[in-house]
Amino acid sequence: KPEAAVDGNTVGIWTSGTVTHTRNEENPHWQVDLAHESTIDTVYIWNRIDCCRDRLSNIRIDVYDYMHGEVVATQTILEGKVMNAVDFGGVEGSAVRVTRETGAGQNQVLSLAEVQIQGTLGDPVEPEIFTEIQADHYFDQKGICGDDVVACFGTDDYVSYSSINFGPSGTTKTVKVLFAKGNGGGRVELRLGGNTGTVLGEFKPWNTGGWDNYVEGVFTITDVEGVHDVTFVAKDSGGALNLKTFQLGGWPEPFPRIKGARFHTKDDARRTSDNLTHFKGYVTYGPIFFGSETGTTKSIRVRYSKGNYGDEMEIRKGGPDGTLIGKFRPTNTGGWDKFETAEVAIDDVVGGDDITFVVKGITNGLLDLKWFETSADAVVGPKPLATIDAVDYFAQSGTRVESVIGKTIGYFDTDDFVSYGPINFGASGTTKTIRVEFGKANNGGTMEAWLNGNDGTHTGPGGKLIGVFEPWHTGNWHTYKFDSFAVSDDVEGIHDLTFVGKDKKGVLNLKSFELMDESIES
Repeated sequence: KPEAAVDGNTVGIWTSGTVTHTRNEENPHWQVDLAHESTIDTVYIWNRIDCCRDRLSNIRIDVYDYMHGEVVATQTILEGKVMNAVDFGGVEGSAVRVTRETGAGQNQVLSLAEVQIQGTLGDPVEPEIFTEIQADHYFDQKGICGDDVVACFGTDDYVSYSSINFGPSGTTKTVKVLFAKGNGGGRVELRLGGNTGTVLGEFKPWNTGGWDNYVEGVFTITDVEGVHDVTFVAKDSGGALNLKTFQLGGWPEPFPRIKGARFHTKDDARRTSDNLTHFKGYVTYGPIFFGSETGTTKSIRVRYSKGNYGDEMEIRKGGPDGTLIGKFRPTNTGGWDKFETAEVAIDDVVGGDDITFVVKGITNGLLDLKWFETSADAVVGPKPLATIDAVDYFAQSGTRVESVIGKTIGYFDTDDFVSYGPINFGASGTTKTIRVEFGKANNGGTMEAWLNGNDGTHTGPGGKLIGVFEPWHTGNWHTYKFDSFAVSDDVEGIHDLTFVGKDKKGVLNLKSFELMDESIES
């Protein structure tokens, strides 16, 4: 234990329980934070006497201005004696570190029986708030390795840091980490005090592309005030991350752009170096910062590609079962390599939280995602009296997309359906008819038009039949004609719309439809 070197016992016998012992590692070190701006005259270091005296050879002793991470003085011990007195001549500092210099690629152990510092304590150090902390400036650890970074960080390993200033209540909201990761999975808890202290927050790192590829990540924490020790604890992975620095902070600026590949939790999804691909389940990112005031974030921009048709994506605050804040219904962009940008309206969210995209529907891949970003821009709703391509549906059953002459919906049989939306019918009485572009090579059958119910389907509670279209023989399935049918005069506002085939195998091929403000002439 590190505290064995400051227990007042200079007897260097291992079995007495008063001797420190680091891991067998490159450049092992021990450090004490004095918590005062101090004048340091002499550092006394006692060696083991039962064995292993060479563990106190090639020693470097550094005095730090710890709050600024600067070394203000250095002395060395080339060959350790039983007691070693190291003169610093009254240098001012607030921390002392003892390092055994091993040379690159060489692992050794550092053992200390006792360290005593002669000098004068000055004023207590008030650590600066939001100071960037080097990961190797810990005072206690279990299981880690690395020289200037914290590595070998597996399940229940921990690393502790002293005198971290959170400021007054409500000041610190987040922790920013500079980390690298060459695998998937795992998480890191930040605990108050030691490794069994209260959990303040949790960071879920993603694969950064290699253990030497460092990127910034941020996570939120619960409210803490004042100066405390903190401990990072690895969970659920043999290699949670490599940590280079961390820094407390308030809310960052909103509207970050997040790469599609930067999800930390997923189900049935893959990634390339930058993009989310093969998206069939859910992916979670975060935390995402929506702003500290109501109404800051109004939408999410999505840069995506899609080479197929249908299905939708729910946007949820938190995890896959979190609060629903928006829906996105991507359309075919012309191929998986053809990216477009869409804007999606979301409900008001304040503060920081994870955000999860959830696929709804049976799909071979909803979309590929290059990036997304929150935005202060309000999304203008769909225009009334719009023309809609038939293949731009979000849900269907039984139909197929055909490509004989353009893109059409075919194989539209009894009780098959295809759903669109959101569609703006305007004020009451604005939309009088729906004009259909269709082809048909037989006779009979009808197509019902339904407003979807409050469960998102035309069969659910609130679903309403607003019109029926009776298609006629156009001469060929791919000879397209226009015709219109009347809709209920009390339809108003924005709704999803579903067409349902009835009374025929092969009701029609549907190419497009348009909401009209013209009545059908009698």
